[in-house]
Amino acid sequence: MARYSNHAIMNNDSEIFRPLLDEKELKFIKQFRLRTNLNLPESFLRSQSYVTLTWNSTMKMSKLAEIYLGDPNEWWIIALINRKPTDFNWAIGDRVLIPSDLQVFKRYIEQQ
Repeated sequence: MARYSNHAIMNNDSEIFRPLLDEKELKFIKQFRLRTNLNLPESFLRSQSYVTLTWNSTMKMSKLAEIYLGDPNEWWIIALINRKPTDFNWAIGDRVLIPSDLQVFKRYIEQQ
């Protein structure tokens, strides 16, 4: 099942996109409305096993996802587990949790 198959599509005309919209002569862009309740409960997170790394200046979540999860597009799982939405949210020395079993997390998220 595609990751976004259950998401609604919205028209985004947010002011933050106004320069781009004006440049492209668009009134809005269509994008997926993502779930806002994707905070995984601490009890679920504690019950899982992880590969633990220490963030350094050469790391990217997409590269970690490629190495440890087999697909760079799964970076969002690392972001979600660690509550760090982008690479810029990390500081050198931060602990990085990467799930040992990706499918457990995907099944849990699909059920939400």
